[in-house]
Amino acid sequence: MLFRSDPFATTPRPAAPVRVQATQVLWKPGSGELRASGPLQASRRPPTAKAGDALQQLTADALEGNTLTQAFTLKGLVRFEAAASGDRFSGREVALQTRESQGGTQQPFEAAHGDLQVNGKGLQVDGSQHWVKVESACQVRRPGELLIAQRCAWNWTSGDVEASGDVQLQRSANSQITTGQVLSGRLGDAGHLRISAPGGRVVSRFQLPPRRASAPPPPRPAPPPIVP
Repeated sequence: MLFRSDPFATTPRPAAPVRVQATQVLWKPGSGELRASGPLQASRRPPTAKAGDALQQLTADALEGNTLTQAFTLKGLVRFEAAASGDRFSGREVALQTRESQGGTQQPFEAAHGDLQVNGKGLQVDGSQHWVKVESACQVRRPGELLIAQRCAWNWTSGDVEASGDVQLQRSANSQITTGQVLSGRLGDAGHLRISAPGGRVVSRFQLPPRRASAPPPPRPAPPPIVP
């Protein structure tokens, strides 16, 4: 739900059909009011899916919303998985505005996009601008790297990342830990990250590998004996 295949994003040309199963559904076509009691299960095959790709799967306890305004709330525990793209999400009380390709939750959540893992509290997704924003307790983890901040944002198309508030960047290489107040840059193997501290200072600690002990010099040959 957090990244490219998230269910917030509406897909133009053409919209992929969504199959929804619920225990009971109440829909008023005149007003657009929709209520579905769960357990709720939804599946979708995106237009870009290849033959044999698994369907995207979404589960929730219930659904409330309006089909005219295209605003919905997924109630209770919400889980999303897109095995083909490696996207996963787990959270609660998720609001969707499908017409604007936006959504989010004010509750704690966990999400993943491939080997990138994100968790925090308070999530906002803008599918049209390709931005994900974590409102508090943000943690972004990828192999060999962990970013911790009060707030962070990530563009899943460009890889640009921003973070602010008690920023800490941990790298497994040399056990490096860098702290500051603002971070900007780009995630990825060829990306770069810059930490600054307006009005303060940036602190970086790291551990250098131990120096290899040099081999002792060979023993000097004994002088020849003196013959009288």
